[in-house]
Amino acid sequence: MNIAFDLRCPSVRAKEIANSICIDYDRPDIIFFQETFNEDATKILCESLQLLYPYIIHSVAPQICGYK
Repeated sequence: MNIAFDLRCPSVRAKEIANSICIDYDRPDIIFFQETFNEDATKILCESLQLLYPYIIHSVAPQICGYK
């Protein structure tokens, strides 16, 4: 799913990404999202994918760097 230069609302894009993953019968075993800065979009991704991917690690870098 190509979203480069997509200026739509991050929440809308997050829903589309999650839906695309959920309906894919050949979905990957592991998913890594890099640079998901929008908190609402991150929440949508986590909540939408938690049934298929029950083990979600969220916001690793801020915790490692001491940010909370």
